[in-house]
Amino acid sequence: CHLLDQCTRSKTGRSLKRHLRQNELDIMLEHAGSKQSQKDIRKRQHLMERSFAR
Repeated sequence: CHLLDQCTRSKTGRSLKRHLRQNELDIMLEHAGSKQSQKDIRKRQHLMERSFAR
């Protein structure tokens, strides 16, 4: 890469390791951060709290 000297001092360059299914993980994380997912989590949290409080 012609920008190698700007991103690293290593002579061998940089390497990134990604999970085999990283694309799917990214999609799930985006979905988990949505407002609907947060609402669902709060609802389930209250349902589970009641069952353990008894």
